[in-house]
Amino acid sequence: MVLFCVIMSLSVKCQSCKNSFVIEDGDLGFYQKMQVPAPTFCPSCRFFRRSIWRNEHFFFKKKEEHTGNFIFSSYPSSSKVKIYEHGYWWSDKWDPKSYGRNYDFNITFFEQFSDLLHSVPLCARSIENCINSDYSNYATNIKNAYLCFNATDSENVSYGFRFSGSQDCVDFYETKDSSLCYETFSIVDSERMFWSSDCANCYNLWFSSNCRNCNDCFGCVNLRDKKYCIFNEHYPKEEYEEKFKKIYDGSFLRVQEILKKIKDLKIKFPMQYIHGNRNKNVKGDYIYASNNALECFVIHNIDNARFSQFVRHSKDIYDFTNWGLACELIYESANCGENSQNLKFCYECWPSSHDLEYCVECHSSSYCFGCVGLQKAKYCIFNKQYHREEYFSLRAKIIEQMNTLPYISIDGLPYKYGEFFPPEFSPFTYEQSSASDYFPKNNHSEISNNYDVEILSSELPEKISNTNDSIIGKVIECQDAQKCAHRCVSAFKITQMELQFYKHFNIPLPRICPNCRFYIRMEKLNQIMSRNGVCMCKNNSHDHTNQCSRKFKTNYSSNNPQIIFCEKCYKQEIY
Repeated sequence: MVLFCVIMSLSVKCQSCKNSFVIEDGDLGFYQKMQVPAPTFCPSCRFFRRSIWRNEHFFFKKKEEHTGNFIFSSYPSSSKVKIYEHGYWWSDKWDPKSYGRNYDFNITFFEQFSDLLHSVPLCARSIENCINSDYSNYATNIKNAYLCFNATDSENVSYGFRFSGSQDCVDFYETKDSSLCYETFSIVDSERMFWSSDCANCYNLWFSSNCRNCNDCFGCVNLRDKKYCIFNEHYPKEEYEEKFKKIYDGSFLRVQEILKKIKDLKIKFPMQYIHGNRNKNVKGDYIYASNNALECFVIHNIDNARFSQFVRHSKDIYDFTNWGLACELIYESANCGENSQNLKFCYECWPSSHDLEYCVECHSSSYCFGCVGLQKAKYCIFNKQYHREEYFSLRAKIIEQMNTLPYISIDGLPYKYGEFFPPEFSPFTYEQSSASDYFPKNNHSEISNNYDVEILSSELPEKISNTNDSIIGKVIECQDAQKCAHRCVSAFKITQMELQFYKHFNIPLPRICPNCRFYIRMEKLNQIMSRNGVCMCKNNSHDHTNQCSRKFKTNYSSNNPQIIFCEKCYKQEIY
């Protein structure tokens, strides 16, 4: 039985990193509502722990248990977990309850759960209603998608990550309701966007950043309601079109020159300390249409949240990473969504699930504790069926045993009831998980591949007009060839769909592999943890003398050369 005390706030030393963190009165209220103890790990260590259980954008070949064939999977061949092919896993040809077992009170909960996790086959890929998208993962309602991840309601897309409602895009990251995008980051409600970032409601922008309601602009920063601009200077329509043709000739060399120029130009313009709008009482970054969301990152339409990342359309959530959609009362969980409520310490549980604890890949289920791979189940513990009264009685005894006989992790930390799964039980190593993206430890590639290269990157034509269909499917050397910090896979291929896209928009062939391109786009993403900052505005017409003294929490790194303004100064500068 878990006991609680009424305390206004308290300072706690993280049992992992040993740094102190504060648990506020509002936090304690949430924990009491969820009937869980206060955390013993700090927010950063809790996020790391969830991240190491997630593989966001890697594919592996692993032996499938039913056929014995090797198939593409979220899980690596080195992992102890077993897998079934997606269609077979969701069929009624096997019964996950056949793996049910009695609980042994002489062994810690987490050790027993690890045995169950390695016994029940997991689904090779997390997908739903996908057509001709065999090389995509964590996706729902997509069609003709190639190497796309965290995708929803999109079609004819390649090399995309975390996007929804988009069509005909290539090499894009964080995109919503947009089409015909190439090499873009954080684009919303836009069309024909090329090498651009942080733009909304725009049309036909090239090499531009942080623009709103603009069309036909090239190399522009911080524009609002403008058109026919080049490097922030306006031209008549005919002159703009003439200059565009002279500046952009479609050659790879010219693209590199323009990218360097716009990078140097952008740091001369101020940016607001936070990305977001239509918010009330929020802290973090990339927060939109949300209320009472503190220490959150990349969230949309959220009410009452803290320490959560990459979630949308949910409320009353703490330490929730990735997904959402009509979710409520979620704590210390990852990759859960679609109308789910009261989930604690869960991974990959969806849709319409509620009252689950310590469950992995359980779907449309309720009142389950320590289960793996269940579908439409109720009152189960370790995949074994119980009557309602038996379930609640045994659950209480297991929680008590978790507190009196905690699991001791490989680094000597006690894991009682209230902690997410220990990292050592994850199906992924650090290098295979998203923890390596958000908590990088070194700059060396961890992926080793041997490909028979057919075309060197130096042999690729400068312009797409000099390329024919014979290049489709050829193995091309990555220009970086594992000399970068981008988990380079050393080689890549061009598909027919992307070649048609390049030809249509006069875009030169890429020189680096999809992994390298992904990490270069990801570098535009601010750091997840915030720091203290002060407005850098020195414009005396902005209601202050000398430099503005307003302070804030920002996710811009202290090493970022970008000029950072408070909201008031930024709006006075831009509008």
